[in-house]
Amino acid sequence: MRIAICTFVVLLCGCSSNVPYEHRTSPDASPSIEQISAFPNLTCGSDAKDRREVRARHIAITAFPKDTPAGPKATPDELRAAYTKLSKARLELLNGASFETVWLNYADRRSSSPGGDLGYFKKGVMIPEFEKIAFCLSVGEISPVIRTVFGFHLIQVTDVRH
Repeated sequence: MRIAICTFVVLLCGCSSNVPYEHRTSPDASPSIEQISAFPNLTCGSDAKDRREVRARHIAITAFPKDTPAGPKATPDELRAAYTKLSKARLELLNGASFETVWLNYADRRSSSPGGDLGYFKKGVMIPEFEKIAFCLSVGEISPVIRTVFGFHLIQVTDVRH
């Protein structure tokens, strides 16, 4: 089971943007590996296919403290801890906390520029899993917790260019 968990390229935890994540799992509950591994269907906005560029910011947490030349290694407990930490950050954002404050309190700052701003980017620049979410979100919307090979992320699109 551990090998399968560590080899996932991306995991999207939660559900489509139509059903808020906070109604699916309590932030205080320890998520199961199945919850962390869920990859639901994401419903993109009607203008998603017409987007030329998006400007986004993110909060990232590295979930792989045991990186090796063979690739990232994390125990189920380490995955749960990182996922739970970022789930709490998401709830703070949904309850009105500023993105900058939450970024300062939660982000692994080695993973992004100050405030998590990624600037504008076109399709094909980011890893596909991250890009898919960024190009689907509405401006201002906070993504569910996602997992990529770099760790766990929350994404917020701040502008779109068509």
